[in-house]
Amino acid sequence: MNQDTTAVSIETATEKLCGVLNEKLIKYYSVRYPNLVPGTARMEIKQRFIAVYKDDWASRQGSIWFFVDRVGGMVGGKPSPAGSILKPAGYKAPAAHPRGNVLDESTWGCVGPHGVAYLRGGNLPWGF
Repeated sequence: MNQDTTAVSIETATEKLCGVLNEKLIKYYSVRYPNLVPGTARMEIKQRFIAVYKDDWASRQGSIWFFVDRVGGMVGGKPSPAGSILKPAGYKAPAAHPRGNVLDESTWGCVGPHGVAYLRGGNLPWGF
């Protein structure tokens, strides 16, 4: 698989993950916060990463939810394969240590309603 094909499949997998996360957000909010309208996941393709935001329904502003490495390489001095799901270190850059991969659906559980899992656990799971 060449780099262009990999980038397209990563973008397609990220779109699919955003769709799954939007469905989970609706279910999560209906159980946990029935009086609130859930936000939605949206992605922006950047030069090196795909930034996935969780938009707030009221203000229409998003906060960074996670990054996806489009090309692979080093992130924060650590190797990051193409498709890696990365916790944000800030609004513009990811932290080192991949938490999952968009090309492997079995690792999508690393993304919860409040962010990407910490390396040692501690995030609230979806709860259903």
